[in-house]
Amino acid sequence: MLAALSGLPLPAALGAERARLLDALVDGHKVVSGLKVAVFGEEDLVASLAVFLTEMGARVVAVATGGMTKRLTSVLQSTLDPEVREGLAVYEDSDFFDLETGLASQDVDLLVGNSKGFKLAQARGVPLVRVGFPVHDRFGGARIRLLGYTGALDLYDRIVNAVLERRQNENPVGYTYY
Repeated sequence: MLAALSGLPLPAALGAERARLLDALVDGHKVVSGLKVAVFGEEDLVASLAVFLTEMGARVVAVATGGMTKRLTSVLQSTLDPEVREGLAVYEDSDFFDLETGLASQDVDLLVGNSKGFKLAQARGVPLVRVGFPVHDRFGGARIRLLGYTGALDLYDRIVNAVLERRQNENPVGYTYY
């Protein structure tokens, strides 16, 4: 879009980053396709994560924010496809009790949000991919990249690896070369 608007060609380095991201999305699709995910955090981050997750093949079943602007629902309505919006629970001006109560009758495979979701992830027995603020229970939390092709690739790697780790931990065979 920026290349089209500026009339300048896409820098080769950005083209290479995009190609790496697209390659990873194809390779990891079998892992993330159909995952049921709940996302929580700041409104703008939650909205963009919901779009990213659905574009990679996951099924976002719930989004939650403590924000009080009451705009998250309208943003999601305008950005997500109708079939994706169907069945999506949106919790605005909410807390973890609201999210936990809302998820009580739903299975989720993954939580995506800040460190405050650790107890919920632990109680549900699902991985938590940490993004947003605060990430205070992991070293380097302040340096987690989300922007650009490289940030998207880093996030995608963490999501796929969290799911793979859970599957390996639940499988008595685990992972082996033989």
